[in-house]
Amino acid sequence: FLGGTRGWCSVVADFENFSDKDFGEVLADSAVTFPLLSDQANDVQWCCASDVLYVGTTGGEFVVQAASQNEAFGPANIKVSEQTSYGSTKVRPIKVGQSTIFTQRGGRVVRELAYDFGTDSFRSNDITVLSEHVTLGGLRGAAFSRNPDPVIWYVRGDGSLLGLTYNKEQDVVAWHPHKLAAGPASSDAVQCVCTIPSVVGPYDDLYVVVRRLDGVTPRFTVERLEQPWKETNSLLFMTYSDSALTYVGAPTTVITGLSHLKGREVSVLADGAAHPNVTVDSGGHIDLNREATTVVVGLPMVSEYQGMRLEAGAADGTAQGKTKRIVRLALRFLNTLGGKFGFLGKILDDIQFRSGSDPMDQAPPLFTGDKSLSFPDGYDSDARIYVKQDQPLPMTLVALMPQVTTEDRG
Repeated sequence: FLGGTRGWCSVVADFENFSDKDFGEVLADSAVTFPLLSDQANDVQWCCASDVLYVGTTGGEFVVQAASQNEAFGPANIKVSEQTSYGSTKVRPIKVGQSTIFTQRGGRVVRELAYDFGTDSFRSNDITVLSEHVTLGGLRGAAFSRNPDPVIWYVRGDGSLLGLTYNKEQDVVAWHPHKLAAGPASSDAVQCVCTIPSVVGPYDDLYVVVRRLDGVTPRFTVERLEQPWKETNSLLFMTYSDSALTYVGAPTTVITGLSHLKGREVSVLADGAAHPNVTVDSGGHIDLNREATTVVVGLPMVSEYQGMRLEAGAADGTAQGKTKRIVRLALRFLNTLGGKFGFLGKILDDIQFRSGSDPMDQAPPLFTGDKSLSFPDGYDSDARIYVKQDQPLPMTLVALMPQVTTEDRG
């Protein structure tokens, strides 16, 4: 147990016994009481067990370990040392391999606490240094999903869901925000997160408690993050919408049981094909414009990509600040359907995937390969390419290959 500025360890193998003496004698397996003090007295915020016991306080991070590695940890063999002095907040630390990921006091900075052989000490590196904007509003909850990819999930102060793909072996540290579905109920917010092993596959499921508005009344729902679509999965059950439910049954044009979405505009995937958005009525029903046997209904989710300013070169130096025109754009996709492209804030063009050989009464197949497209806009000094997916369909954008003309200054 830890609290205030102290910690207590029980008698070995007797978890409820905190006696520090046995018949008046301190033994090697007796209970231990230790202080967490440096030049300040700071309250404990979290602890994490590894080869040593990491303890985070409001003023610094401590390591509790055996003073001598030749003897067992105990009352006469304990060492408490402050390793870093960044300070911590009360967000669950996550142990990944030999590293402990914790949130610094203030909730804006996430740090990696790990042993450094070069200095024979524990170091704490800032892993938000390139993504400080992502944690705006602070962090207030965390969970770790190991499979299929190592992702640490955080709840941001405004109710957004953040992911941190963290694979130290491959030097991967990548932040990705996951906003809830946009719409009139802008107060929809994630409250907390947790992960548990899935009962249907070799992966971890992320569960979230979400506060959503039912008119003006808040409703709390437990929702599960669907795994990305794989080539071995059926196209009928692709789930790329928020707070979604799936209907499987006889052909129908009426879908019921959507009371948690009443009054909201929803996206619909009917038999693997995108259906026009509809609004759920007060009874929790929607009407389709065609019969379907497998229907996925949920709040529309928008996925966006916006590139950096293009550096296309010029005869007299850099292209930055000069007028540029994207003549053509090649987009490389993997298992993709739907989407738009252009410049952000301007008219976007649809990406056409249906060919003349595709049956008109079926959804076109997912596309893998390059799409060579005429760019829909003219000259622009920024030339930041924007790709958007606003349908409940998968999109994996592998590469962008623009053909650019740069106008040199006169």
